[in-house]
Amino acid sequence: MILPTKHIAPPFSILGIGGNILKKMTHSQSVTELWEKTKEEDGVISFERFTLGLSFLFSIGVIEFDQGLLVRSNK
Repeated sequence: MILPTKHIAPPFSILGIGGNILKKMTHSQSVTELWEKTKEEDGVISFERFTLGLSFLFSIGVIEFDQGLLVRSNK
């Protein structure tokens, strides 16, 4: 489910969802604002999958939560 496989297309994997989320993160924004931008993307078909994508990006250090906003990490 994290990586694409023969049975899971890339946009529906957690890695693909994370990529779709990162494409929409052009500036610091709230979780709600980012959800509104990404809920129509391929693979991001539910809030649960959206939060899995956010958790994945946070766990690999790509995004951070700063003062109530999601921001890209500068690491």
